[in-house]
Amino acid sequence: MQSKFIDWRADALAGEDSLSLTYHLNSSHYPQLEVLTRSRMKMLRKLFAQMNAPATPAKRYFSAPHSRLADDPEAETEGGLNDHPALRRLLVRLRRLQPQTAPFADFGPLEELGGAALDSPELYILSRSSATKRLELFYFHPHGDCLQELGAPDEERCSALFDPAVNAGPLQGAIFVAANLHRSLQLFGERGYRLSLLEGGRITERLAACSAGSGLRLQPVLGFYDSRVHQLLGLDGQYEVALSCLLLQAEPEASR
Repeated sequence: MQSKFIDWRADALAGEDSLSLTYHLNSSHYPQLEVLTRSRMKMLRKLFAQMNAPATPAKRYFSAPHSRLADDPEAETEGGLNDHPALRRLLVRLRRLQPQTAPFADFGPLEELGGAALDSPELYILSRSSATKRLELFYFHPHGDCLQELGAPDEERCSALFDPAVNAGPLQGAIFVAANLHRSLQLFGERGYRLSLLEGGRITERLAACSAGSGLRLQPVLGFYDSRVHQLLGLDGQYEVALSCLLLQAEPEASR
């Protein structure tokens, strides 16, 4: 009697082939782990949403304090923005403007997949504290309303982020719009990649539009050094990249 041979290797290869047909760029170095983890996290987020539990952005610093913005831009909160009142007003205005911006015409299929908004670009903010006069680094996700303090980086490293022709004096502050382009491409295909690039530009424009009367003057700049910015923010520079930058300057009292 001939026994049947179970070829588990063939089954594994077949599974990998089906996975490569499902997800994009599956030929890179072991992308299955990240893709499957992200897909399962999307299912968990959908489950938590059904249970009325708040979903959180894909990237969070679990060792850093986490807080949410108050509805009143002048109200003090438990977070570290009490020493950054102008920045707090700017972020509250940005959060109010986000739902008013019409999405792209074919955004529906990405939204149905879940997590497209939370996989959108995020903000890294350098702001000078009114109490300590030191630069402090914050992480903020516009859609997830997730604000976290990442500490006070070295002043010399912050000043070396920009070309001297762009920022000659002491750095007052900067906002970096960053995104994980590779992750968006894996999860949502080419449309996800385009969405990250386009949303990065739109958030840059929204920030500039929200700055009037906030106490801050924002100036988009191109002359920042990618490698130094990525090292300071903890981005790998290949998958996670800084898309744009806006310099912060205090607005004169007369123009407020």
